[in-house]
Amino acid sequence: MKMTTKRLQKACDYLNGITDIDGGPMTPGELAESLGVEIDDRLIVIVEYDHDMECPNDMDCQWKLYCWDTRYRNSERPVSVGTNEDDWTVFNPGLRTKLRVGLAFWLRYSEHGICSWDIGSNDKPDGILIWEHTPSEIGGKTYAARQRDAEAFLRIYTDWCNGSGYGYTIKDGDGEHAGGCWGYYGSDLDYMTDEILRELDGRPFVLKGEGKDAVEVSLDSNNRRRNRHEQASTTRSEGAGS
Repeated sequence: MKMTTKRLQKACDYLNGITDIDGGPMTPGELAESLGVEIDDRLIVIVEYDHDMECPNDMDCQWKLYCWDTRYRNSERPVSVGTNEDDWTVFNPGLRTKLRVGLAFWLRYSEHGICSWDIGSNDKPDGILIWEHTPSEIGGKTYAARQRDAEAFLRIYTDWCNGSGYGYTIKDGDGEHAGGCWGYYGSDLDYMTDEILRELDGRPFVLKGEGKDAVEVSLDSNNRRRNRHEQASTTRSEGAGS
């Protein structure tokens, strides 16, 4: 049997208040030993799938994805955004400019167990991604930087399409809430893991929940990255001192 120090302390406070104990007040460690229980102060991190993720298309100041397939959400006819469906020529001058400067991209859609949206070409595209805000509101100022921004959006849009979302709750050993956060897309898993570690602040923990395997993989990757960084720092220090 396991008990937390907090629960044992409450029992000690009660016993010390009603009983004169030789040698002074009883401590949680002494009570645990007398009861034959193990002290377990690990926090419990419960990782679950988040089934209520916001569609990235609905976020403020983001890209807008339009797909041609009417079976899916956010579908639109190509002509409505300024392109001909027969040969994919663009008749809207504003869209032509956006495609040229990296404020719009043709898209490719694929399904292999899970779906994926990626930047494609005008050779039978499956959709289009358009920046509908002013150019000054996008971080990237070059075509390449804007393409990277678009690819990052497509990753979270793909996560949303596949239902890949996570959240976590932290509880102490007595079941009391100690932290947590929700709304992480699958591609944000390493960031969520970093947030979990930040909240834990070095305290011991155990992972539980249907999403714990994904976090275990991320933690392993996190540890390998940290070890490589430490090894590189040690090598640079040794080189500087020689």
